[in-house]
Amino acid sequence: MGAYISTFPTGFAGLIPAALQKLLPGAQVVLLSARKREAEAAAQEMGFPLRQRYDTLVNGKKAAVYLLEVGPAL
Repeated sequence: MGAYISTFPTGFAGLIPAALQKLLPGAQVVLLSARKREAEAAAQEMGFPLRQRYDTLVNGKKAAVYLLEVGPAL
């Protein structure tokens, strides 16, 4: 399953659970975000463990690539 999401009108707190509830437990998700603090806080608040984080530049702006894992309770 793949998806491309260009904007987050509801914010990360609304996006992450809605996107991840369609995945099987143990699935991995890669998220690219320039809003690092918000992405990390939302993932932690929703119970999705951050497995890895890579800092990078996208068009000269700081961003991060995250590896999330879907927990068994979804």
